[in-house]
Amino acid sequence: MTTRLPPAAPPQVPAGHRILGAYLATLRRDAGMDLSQAARAARVDPALLQAAEDGTGPLGAAERGVLLHHYQATVGELADIQDLLAPPHHRRHVWLDGCEGHRRRLLTLERSAATMRCWAINWLPAALRTPDYAGALARDMPLSQRDATAATEHAAHFASSATTVRLLVCQSVLELRVGSRAVMAEQLEHLLDLERAGRVEVRVATYAAGAWRWPPRLLLDFPDGAGVAVTESETEAYFHTGPQHQREYRQRFDEKYTTCDPVGSWKLITAATAAHRAGERVQW
Repeated sequence: MTTRLPPAAPPQVPAGHRILGAYLATLRRDAGMDLSQAARAARVDPALLQAAEDGTGPLGAAERGVLLHHYQATVGELADIQDLLAPPHHRRHVWLDGCEGHRRRLLTLERSAATMRCWAINWLPAALRTPDYAGALARDMPLSQRDATAATEHAAHFASSATTVRLLVCQSVLELRVGSRAVMAEQLEHLLDLERAGRVEVRVATYAAGAWRWPPRLLLDFPDGAGVAVTESETEAYFHTGPQHQREYRQRFDEKYTTCDPVGSWKLITAATAAHRAGERVQW
């Protein structure tokens, strides 16, 4: 008697592979390689590599290793990739000072998002920065040239994308002088322009609102319904893809966001812009 086997099920692609694919595509572009060149280097079908970058198909460990060699991936980037491949409950923490791929990974995630909730604690997120503000940060922070270039390109990408942002900004961010006061005035005016255009909704968390310990740094929702929450302390960052974490952090973010007055926030940003433009210290 012959037993007829059911047809083989298509391979299951973990949700993390969609984000991994975007990350691999970023590394490929940074290496100056097009899809066909990378496929030839790894000796894989270009359609297979395209599927891996789109997150619709898996890529073998051997092929991935060859690609990363040709992409000249750093130790930090390799660690990020291992993290993306791990089950959510096994994901390691990423040390900010020890992993230069951390910022690049955030930029890759943001580029793929339909909506972004962001808590700006020290400075404004890369997607919303003017070139002069981004340049001043790159000079003042220990950014690699690749990180600085990626951040600048990210702002240009956001300008032509459909991503919308809900931004919760600490009052101290408006006071902090990044570069010159003229740079700050231009940056805050740019933020107001983005809000006028309906791309960004901004709320200012004032000193009176109190501290918020270990808030979600970033919440991203993707077109396919997936999402990721990023939390940070002074030394570590965690990337959460589990639905429970996302619901919890989204609730915490929205509760804080809705307590901030939209009209008062606009007035605070306008006042800070005027002070910087006049070359004066921001006074509340």
